[in-house]
Amino acid sequence: MAEDSWERNALRSKVSINPYKWLDFENNTFLSFTNRNLPTYGITNVYNLRPTDVVKNPDGTWANTPAGIAAARMIDGGKTAITETGIQTTNRLNLYLLDKALTLTAEHTFKKDFDRRHWDGTKYKIGFGPNDVREQVNEDYAYEALGRINTMSLTFMLHTPKNLINTISRPSLVTTKR
Repeated sequence: MAEDSWERNALRSKVSINPYKWLDFENNTFLSFTNRNLPTYGITNVYNLRPTDVVKNPDGTWANTPAGIAAARMIDGGKTAITETGIQTTNRLNLYLLDKALTLTAEHTFKKDFDRRHWDGTKYKIGFGPNDVREQVNEDYAYEALGRINTMSLTFMLHTPKNLINTISRPSLVTTKR
């Protein structure tokens, strides 16, 4: 069976600058990196199998049943390598007017995620009947998401009547099969 490991590293930075009594700037940035190696068919997937499924055919090949295909993928199907990288940064600008009785806040958030999954392509054999053994293989793909959020609000004496501007761009998704 393929190796099963998980490693995640993350870094967070939060900076606040107050150059004047009436102005401050904040930045909050988060980076994450994840590496995961596992069999092409995780062991937890066996919970969805029926107990009456046959795993092997009488000739010793993996059966063409959900249990047989799961066992073939776990034992002979190789490994999956997953790499995930993400960044999110939020910038906030606060403008204080009338001795901090009126606050104008502008905020922008940028987020980008990249997810790459690679199956090693090891073929596994499934028996469909006597003298009918076929090879099957998995595919890999890459996934990328990009999103932005912009807000602007006005606060007067600790009350925020409403956001002046609030725009959210939907994530743009890119999926690539290789």
